Amino acid sequence: ATLTDLRLRRVDEMRPDAEPAVRDSLYALAWHPHPRLGGSETATAAGLWLLLGVPSALSRTLTEALRARHGEVRLLPPEADIAAEIAAAGAALRGVVLLGDGSGDIAPDAVERTVALRALPAVQILAGRGGSARLFIVTQGALVCGPGDPAPAWADATLWGFGRVVGIEHGEIWGAQIDLDPAADAEQGAALVAELLEPGEDREIALRGGQRLVGRLGRVPQPEVAPEPVLFRPDASYLITGGLTGLGLETAHWMAARGARRLVIITRTALPPRAAWAGLTPDSDAGQRVEAVRALEALGVSVRVEAFDIADADRLAEFLATYDSEAHPPIRGIIHAAGVIQDALLMRMTPADVAAVMRPKVAGAWALHRHTAHLPLEFFVLYSSASSVLGQMGQANYGAANAFEDGLAAHRRAQGLPATAINWGPWAQIGLFARLGLSERAALTGVTGITPTQGMAALDHLLALGTPQAVVLNADWAQVPASPRLSLMQAAAGTAAAPGEGGDDLADVLLMEPAARQEEWRRRLGAIVAAVLRFDPAQLDHRRPLTSLGMDSIMAVEIRNRIKRQFDVTPSIVDLFTGSVWRLADWLDAELGVDARLAALLDEIEDLPASEVEALLASDQRVA
Repeated sequence: ATLTDLRLRRVDEMRPDAEPAVRDSLYALAWHPHPRLGGSETATAAGLWLLLGVPSALSRTLTEALRARHGEVRLLPPEADIAAEIAAAGAALRGVVLLGDGSGDIAPDAVERTVALRALPAVQILAGRGGSARLFIVTQGALVCGPGDPAPAWADATLWGFGRVVGIEHGEIWGAQIDLDPAADAEQGAALVAELLEPGEDREIALRGGQRLVGRLGRVPQPEVAPEPVLFRPDASYLITGGLTGLGLETAHWMAARGARRLVIITRTALPPRAAWAGLTPDSDAGQRVEAVRALEALGVSVRVEAFDIADADRLAEFLATYDSEAHPPIRGIIHAAGVIQDALLMRMTPADVAAVMRPKVAGAWALHRHTAHLPLEFFVLYSSASSVLGQMGQANYGAANAFEDGLAAHRRAQGLPATAINWGPWAQIGLFARLGLSERAALTGVTGITPTQGMAALDHLLALGTPQAVVLNADWAQVPASPRLSLMQAAAGTAAAPGEGGDDLADVLLMEPAARQEEWRRRLGAIVAAVLRFDPAQLDHRRPLTSLGMDSIMAVEIRNRIKRQFDVTPSIVDLFTGSVWRLADWLDAELGVDARLAALLDEIEDLPASEVEALLASDQRVA
């Protein structure tokens, strides 16, 4: 016997869990009024501000508002050498502001360039140079924040999907992202600059009608009467991209079970001639694709497989014209499930990584929209990702690409065309996330996979309701890392710090002698690392790099979140991926040693009479 594959799982991970009800896994981001608290109207913008964008009403509004607060402003066109400009700015650099295009003119290659050649270099240069300069993203009308909101510059929502990951990976340079009211211009300047000069806890702001709005994830409202199951017409055709693998194939089977009898599947890889099917190896890629077609045909479905890149708009137009000329049943619905994952941390991401992921999601989705707008469609479903709404480490390119699809759905709705964007969380058994072996690791952050049965039930529900956009996610909100965007869900879940993660005795540690203090930091950080990496804390080598212990990007997120909860300071991704427990302890000691709040507290303790200090110690009261 030959062993070809071995996978080990903890016994406690193999216990079957009850599948969540559909209504408990459907969420949407809503925008709520949230005025700024505190802040000074006289805060200065002194220093240099680099604006990355083209001359526009938005750039003029921001320039005037910053100069009114004594800031120096320089507008850099898209072709500018960002690295050279930031280097030349030196210590005078106060902030870099990436401006949305705002023109409403959609060109997939331009969307890709904005992310790959402007946003990505800005992050890499700022994170690599150190210093206090922060990155901001400012758009105008990129988001739909309420009924009647037109979102004329919806393609700029791509930047929001990117920015959410910047905030996760590089909090040390992250400022905020702000979307201005498309119906107003100059009068928003003061409110915008206030967000740039003094970012608050919320780093995602929309200004509408003179109000400051913040996004909060909440459950999708449910009707009093459950909708009827979706049934498909036997006299219609339905088009699925990426329909021979993963989510696309699962969707095809579900549609067949619900009455669909003619499916058009667009895939990049051609099937071999039918005469050669019998000789294919079942476990080969070609054999598996052929088996997928045969399984659908066994259900009574006529399957037409077209092999071309969905991002090739001309080829798509040619196919649709041919299909129409052949007098086939009209295409009544579209599922765009094609996608590519090419994860990388921002500091390692390349323009090629951005291009590869954006091609099916941006160019492909846009081609489908343009060339099918005349068809009598009953639905146009975009398989987006929760990463565009919630952010996911290592997926800045994927978050940006899926945010484009979210924006496209809103754009189509505004035009009176059908559209639903589904922001899928990780799937348990199928899909890109499961295929790359990432599903089990997602559980570290309180998220569990969507089963195929649950996923199709969610699709059925959302199609029946005609929902414009929804996040489908299985989450234990008490375990998910805290975020203002998730505060409503986490408050309902009664989120609290895990045992041993409270930071109420930090002042006690800071009063220790240096050697003892360092040893305590190492003990506490080692416990965090061991818990996430599932090591015995006693066996953990504090001097070994965390990456050599098996830490990956998802584990790094959880380690960083636990450090934040316990110590209220956040290490950078660079600190984690280049450090060890020993080095993190040095970093933590330096960070807490200069923390103004703790310094003030220690000064207060030192000024107390000896009798009061002794009384505090005797009563075992905490001083912080």
